[in-house]
Amino acid sequence: MAGDREVVAMDCEMVGLGPFGESGLARCSLVDLHGTVLYDKFIQPDGEIVDYRTRVSGVTPRHMEKATPFTEARQEVSDQICDLCPQPCKIPRLACVGSTRVWRSLLASPAHP
Repeated sequence: MAGDREVVAMDCEMVGLGPFGESGLARCSLVDLHGTVLYDKFIQPDGEIVDYRTRVSGVTPRHMEKATPFTEARQEVSDQICDLCPQPCKIPRLACVGSTRVWRSLLASPAHP
């Protein structure tokens, strides 16, 4: 069986942004193989939220009041994933379900160009 930190699941909740309702990240959660929460924060996406998609996402305007700015959250998630890797940091093989665009936007940081 894989080690505790060799398997990490990510779940993201999205909201609609701007005039076309483009998806923006509003919450990101990481858990390990045993369900231990490694990261779980509401994230203030770049852009104006026009649809919270609460029925599906569970996100409300109240959650955004103290949400972490996207650029800060991106670095935090990148650091969490990087901590799982041997040094020098290499992104592990990722089995992604859903939007790979979310992965790319979260991992597009100085540590992961």
